[in-house]
Amino acid sequence: MPGVSASGGGAGSSYIRNPAGATAISTTDAPTIRLRYTIPAAPLTVPWADTPLPSGTAGNAYSVPVVTGPATGGTPPVTYSVSGTLPPGLTLSSDGLLSGTPTTAGTYAFTVTATDSANPAQTVSKAFSVTINNAGGGGGGSILPINLSGVLTMFNNIPINNNVLSPGSTNVVGSKVN
Repeated sequence: MPGVSASGGGAGSSYIRNPAGATAISTTDAPTIRLRYTIPAAPLTVPWADTPLPSGTAGNAYSVPVVTGPATGGTPPVTYSVSGTLPPGLTLSSDGLLSGTPTTAGTYAFTVTATDSANPAQTVSKAFSVTINNAGGGGGGSILPINLSGVLTMFNNIPINNNVLSPGSTNVVGSKVN
């Protein structure tokens, strides 16, 4: 058979192995045949999240699974690693959860790789991207002045002027404005 070798194993026995060493058959003078065969694990499959991932906001907590369920096939346990650039402040947990509080706005691309514990290990990877937006604030928290002159002229038949809403003045119903 191509790719199969035979060798003597001592008096009355021989071994036949394929090149990977996965199959061995031994025979002896006795009418016993022993068969040893290693069945490789099923291919590693990971239920990945859709991409791009939901966007986040700098300074706000973020928690999104990049793996949406348990891996199948392969040899447990399966571990996850990241290559590329995660948003600063985010980490990937051992079960595939991307979480933390992002600190810097931008669009980030990275790859997550699942690795089983077989020897040699099976791996499967998926590329992801996520956008982290700047925190909103309406121009740094400034309050724009509003001039009501000409808009409201009367309230309960009392004339309204520009000074009614000034700090320290008295409004039209007699309450002091702070």
